Amino acid sequence: MRTTDQGGLWVEKAFAITVSDVNEPPTDIALSNSTVAENLPSGTAVGILTTTDPDAGNTFTYSLVSGTGSTDNASFTLNAGTLKTAISFNYEAKNSYSIRLRTTDQGGLTCEKTFIVQVTDVAEGEPASFLTINPLNTARDFHTATLLPNGKLLVAGGYNSKSGYYLASAELYDPSTATWTATGALGTARYGHTATLLPNGKVLVGGGYGNSGYLASAELYDPATGMWTAANPLGTARDFHTATLLPNGKVLVAGGGGGGYLSSAELYDPAVGTWAAASPLGTARLSHTATLLPNGNVLVAGGLQQQRQTFQHGTE
Repeated sequence: MRTTDQGGLWVEKAFAITVSDVNEPPTDIALSNSTVAENLPSGTAVGILTTTDPDAGNTFTYSLVSGTGSTDNASFTLNAGTLKTAISFNYEAKNSYSIRLRTTDQGGLTCEKTFIVQVTDVAEGEPASFLTINPLNTARDFHTATLLPNGKLLVAGGYNSKSGYYLASAELYDPSTATWTATGALGTARYGHTATLLPNGKVLVGGGYGNSGYLASAELYDPATGMWTAANPLGTARDFHTATLLPNGKVLVAGGGGGGYLSSAELYDPAVGTWAAASPLGTARLSHTATLLPNGNVLVAGGLQQQRQTFQHGTE
């Protein structure tokens, strides 16, 4: 800017004008899914809420509010940003529910919107039944079957009692075409092994029994290439053990047979590809079950001893 006096003399100076940010209200709410099947239990997740806001980095809370379109608010609840059912719906009684939601930013500014949640019909009165589909390319037992992230099913290894051969072959079942196709074969033929889907999408196969007896070897299947690569072996050769994916991404292998019943347990860490000893079972067993519980513990049950015990996750 310039200032000039009556004599024509002047001076100039530059100024910087700072525009301060003002919190603006949210402009829209979106629900990731607005349908739910009938007969599902109360607490079923319907969809996830997101907010459109001119201010980047804002945080939001959500609530069910009264107003136009809030007729059926009582039939739903909110858990953080997830819309859940508060009842079990019956399509035949009512198939459309209207709710009104509010999003509030950290400055207290709000936006409200009405949503219609549709209940989908589920066939009722027909008993469940098995359907015959296309057979495997190779007859096998004591194999593994693992659902992959792409929706296909990986079947690997096993034993063909007719030929008397341990199997290294693997197959993929595609539900969209109901067909089986061959995929890369295991490096080592085996049965009585385990197969665990890892968080990175690969499948860890470990242990089992093969041509050389009890196996400690392990292999990794990559769905992207359809090939197997050798992984570090278990510390103890074993078959008919269990393998459980833990919440921390590690795999707990427990029990099994290896010339005798085993009580030892091991942990596989996919981040480094190594095995480490874990606390042993109180009772040696094979052909048991191992189930991850909601609290993160693993329940091992049955086997030959028909006793139960838990592995305390986090006491590695």
